[in-house]
Amino acid sequence: VHLLVGSYTVNATITVPASRYIQIVGDGGNTQLAAGGSLTDPILKLLGPSRATLRNFSMLGLGNAQRGIEIDGVDASGNGGRVFGESLVLAANSDSNLYVNGIDYTTIEMCDFFYGLSPSGHGIDTIGGGAHGASVNVYFGSAGGNLVGVNQSGSGRTNVMGVWNEVSTLTTNALTITGNGKFSYSGSNMTTNKPNTASLTNFTGSAAFV
Repeated sequence: VHLLVGSYTVNATITVPASRYIQIVGDGGNTQLAAGGSLTDPILKLLGPSRATLRNFSMLGLGNAQRGIEIDGVDASGNGGRVFGESLVLAANSDSNLYVNGIDYTTIEMCDFFYGLSPSGHGIDTIGGGAHGASVNVYFGSAGGNLVGVNQSGSGRTNVMGVWNEVSTLTTNALTITGNGKFSYSGSNMTTNKPNTASLTNFTGSAAFV
């Protein structure tokens, strides 16, 4: 499906069926899917297991809590699932720019990734899951302007490598880690004038900072 340059108003969620090899391709940032009317559901929903490819377009929500893309049934195919993003910009959501909840089998990989500009929300949320090796992996990119940069809880697993994180005056913590999961932060920078950049509270898992 080729989307030409233009702004397309979406009044009802666009749903992509499971197990279909579908590509939705725009012509760059000037191809935009914009939530219209009173749409409170996601602009775009992928049913799992998904085989879809999305690239070269932007999305605009009605408000800061609008969900752009929702992927359901990520673990539907069992072992070996993968969600891959390259050069994504996820920004200005009042809840989470990237929200991963209870994923046990699927690896989430983000390369050259920007997650930021959410002064009342989280850049990344990893909640629970990880029972069968699932993890959220960020390889290179930048972040900034979030209330919390990365928030991990429960048995979640998150690995961040090569990210430049600008901690703003509104930021509570660049990292907030709780629960019993696994976390690593390597080859990355955090610029801050705050005394508390990372918080590991009631954390009984394993963490590495390299």
